[in-house]
Amino acid sequence: ALLGTIGVTGVSGVDNNHFLGPQHIAVYGTMLYITDAGNQRVQIFDVSTPAAPVYSATIGVSGVSGTDNLHFDHPVGVAVTADSIYVADRWNNRIQVFSRASRTYVTTIGTGWGTANDQFKGPTDVAVDSARNIYVADFENCRVQQFNSSLVYQRTYGFTGEPYLTDGDHYNSPSGVAVAADGSMYITEDNGHRLIKRNADGTLAWTIGTAGVKFADWPPANDNLQNPADIAINAAGKIYVADQWNSRIQVYNPDGTYSATIGGGTGNYQFSCPTGLTIDKNGYIYVTDCWRHRVQIFNAAHTYVGTLGVTDVSGSDNAHFNNPSGVAVDSN
Repeated sequence: ALLGTIGVTGVSGVDNNHFLGPQHIAVYGTMLYITDAGNQRVQIFDVSTPAAPVYSATIGVSGVSGTDNLHFDHPVGVAVTADSIYVADRWNNRIQVFSRASRTYVTTIGTGWGTANDQFKGPTDVAVDSARNIYVADFENCRVQQFNSSLVYQRTYGFTGEPYLTDGDHYNSPSGVAVAADGSMYITEDNGHRLIKRNADGTLAWTIGTAGVKFADWPPANDNLQNPADIAINAAGKIYVADQWNSRIQVYNPDGTYSATIGGGTGNYQFSCPTGLTIDKNGYIYVTDCWRHRVQIFNAAHTYVGTLGVTDVSGSDNAHFNNPSGVAVDSN
């Protein structure tokens, strides 16, 4: 059942009760972090009582963009660790780092627009692994940049500005990035139509899909991906991919072999443009079924459990969605 809503449905605004184009979210402890891109800020709420979220703080200046360390210009991605908040400040071409305790500015990763190892072109996401390595989806540079816990550049995944080659080292519109418990990294390519695994040492492990090619065969082969949009990894290391235009979730083993498919059936097992997914601590799988205006829930055995929203019916009240595109869960 719906516990609560943050924001006012269908109404934008710059006060603390409204958003303007919220993008990514992160949860750490009892605090929820939301990049409110159109309002040029990160909004922070205490969700100790999920049904009654309480506004806590703002990073940035509401409704005002800027290039100094007090402002953002279209913040999109956010990641949180025990002591730091990382924000992908897209049009300032940088990652801003803040203290989690005081929310004050600490430092910047990136020196502006460009193709050097310390530069970005429109970064859209940031992730941090258990060793405090930082991964940045550098969208227009067609690469993922890695920095260590001291914020020092380590390596590049992909070739800067080269999306169209067919090896496993070039990425055409990287759309998702995830890091497994063993440090291996997974990347989905939207226009490249592939899933790519790199080992913890950065070497290429395998690729699934044919670079830049989406096949018209139906039903699609198990290694045929069409504009994959998101990735999730379960406790056993299996990889779940939102294969959006094939209308299914593809599941692969850590060695890249095919494991299973969710979708392709009827009713509760039929997707139309699945765009986001996540897996909770009990192995339950949550899928945003965008065009059917719902979130589908499956257990660890891939058996249907329930639906959030009303199938094929959009709406702005608390019982409906309108083209949901992403989903996340906290530790509870």
